[in-house]
Formats: sequence, C-alpha cells, structure tokens
Amino acid sequence: ARVHYIPHGVDLTQFSGVAPLDVRAKYGIAPDALILVYHGTYMYPPNLEAMQVMAQRIMPMLSARGVQAKVLAIGRHPPAQPLHADIIFTGPIDHLAPYLLAADIAVVPLLKGGGTRMKILDYFAASLPVVSTSKGIEGIQVRNGVQALVTEDADEHFADAICALGKDRKTAAAMGAQGRSFVEQMDWSAIARRYLTLMQ
Repeated sequence: ARVHYIPHGVDLTQFSGVAPLDVRAKYGIAPDALILVYHGTYMYPPNLEAMQVMAQRIMPMLSARGVQAKVLAIGRHPPAQPLHADIIFTGPIDHLAPYLLAADIAVVPLLKGGGTRMKILDYFAASLPVVSTSKGIEGIQVRNGVQALVTEDADEHFADAICALGKDRKTAAAMGAQGRSFVEQMDWSAIARRYLTLMQ
C-alpha cells in the first residue's frame, strides 16, 4: 500500500481581514525604527538562545551599521531579566497575526532545535520577509534570496541581510509576497483538498 504523508500546514484565515496592531504606540517604538519579530515559548532553550544571540551579536552589529531596530520577542515565559534594551518581550498574547502584520522583518537566529520550523510558515502567511539561519528554516524548502534570506550562522551575514531588507523596502515587500505565495499551498484547506483527491 502507498503511504501518503500529510505535510505541515498553516491556517491562513487567521491573517485575513486583520488589522496590524499599533505596536509603535503600544511599546513606544520610534517611527523610523525597524520592527523585527520572533515568536516562541522561552522556556524552550533554543528559543531563549535565539534571543540571546540577537542581544549579544546581532543587535550590536546593527547598531554599528547605523540601523535602529527593535525586536518584538512574542510568547510565553519571557526571561526574568532583560536581555537588551531593544528586545521587547511581550509575554503571552491572544492573537499572533496583528503583531506579525505590524512587523517589518521576521528574524530566526536559531542555532539548535529539531523539527520543521512552523513559525516560518506564520511569517510567510503575514507576508513578512524572513532572515534565518539554515537551522532556523530547516525542513522548509525555500530558495535562498527568493522566499527568505538564509545564512549559515547568526553572524555578520545575518546582520547584513537585515540591513539590506531594511534599506530596500521594495525587495523586502517582494520577498514577503514570495513567502505568502509559497505558504498558500500549505493552507490547511488546500492540503485537505489534495489529501481527499489522493484518497479517492
């Protein structure tokens, strides 16, 4: 008998007809600052490490390049002590989509962890350009430079990718559109239709 695997999916309806949250007003973010976003639960060590990497490596590199940025680190169990003045831990939220739709770039500086990165699909659903390590986007078959900018590590190339997208909003928007097109084939309703066809 043939074995059919149901792929990972995303619910695109949660991103339809939703207005972006005014995160600049909510968190006091300057009008010209880039809004970067990452989400996860920070009891999971790889997620906390990803934000530690942002604090210790990436944010200083962005500052050295003259880029003003804030990171919205969304999710439960934030660390007790702040990691960096420009990393805002939101704590748990009710709805993810308004936060993602308010961001400029999704950042995924993951160095460890296993499994498919479901958060990437959420970023694509929100038409966000994504900068990720290869570990951070593991399991998702994207083309580097098309749906996302992928670096081997959270290093200078990672910071350069954020800078490039921050300066070239046209390219950033095009990448976000490519990600959205990519994930539309992974909407649960589309997956269900393909699965039903296989079963007939």
